[in-house]
Amino acid sequence: MTNATSTGTTTATDPQANPDLQTLHDSLIALVSQLADAIGTAPDSDTVDAITTEISEVNHRVNLVGNLLFTQQSAKITIKVKSVTDATSDVERDISQISSATDAIKTMTQFLVLVDKAIDTAKLVGAAVA
Repeated sequence: MTNATSTGTTTATDPQANPDLQTLHDSLIALVSQLADAIGTAPDSDTVDAITTEISEVNHRVNLVGNLLFTQQSAKITIKVKSVTDATSDVERDISQISSATDAIKTMTQFLVLVDKAIDTAKLVGAAVA
């Protein structure tokens, strides 16, 4: 596919980010910010340590999704990202109510399982196209 430029020549069209993966990426970045904010209300140093560990875990997923942003769109990816999107409001609520290190770990572990499934699906779609 090509685009005409103002000089009349044609260039290759820039690839477009997969909208589902872009949504997931943006959501994970926002979640990192919310976790960082939760440090200020953490009841003790163990909870702060747990939150910072979870920030690292989410940032890892931000990087993985970022590397997959231009994966071809597919119904499989859409379904997996929707499950993450559906769970996001619950996770955001739970983060705002973290009262212990255990709460932080449980909340994020369950959520990151869904994120990992979406990432794995995108990897498989990308591998199938390559």
